[in-house]
Amino acid sequence: MNMLFLLSAVFYLFYLLQVFKLKEVLKPQLGILYFSLDALLKNSGVYFSLFLRYTGGLGVWAFSLYLKATRSE
Repeated sequence: MNMLFLLSAVFYLFYLLQVFKLKEVLKPQLGILYFSLDALLKNSGVYFSLFLRYTGGLGVWAFSLYLKATRSE
């Protein structure tokens, strides 16, 4: 398990260093707000379903890591 986290940290560090090599991209400027309350309320069903999906996925991984940690003691 320690090797898995170490390998994950190495990959994260590698890709973090790759980000600094990226060139700046020019983006068009829009005349509207990017985050608006109207857009949030209009799409709240989509946001809530994604929130539940990712919360469930996180719960599965966190519970399995908890079981692994408690059984190794």
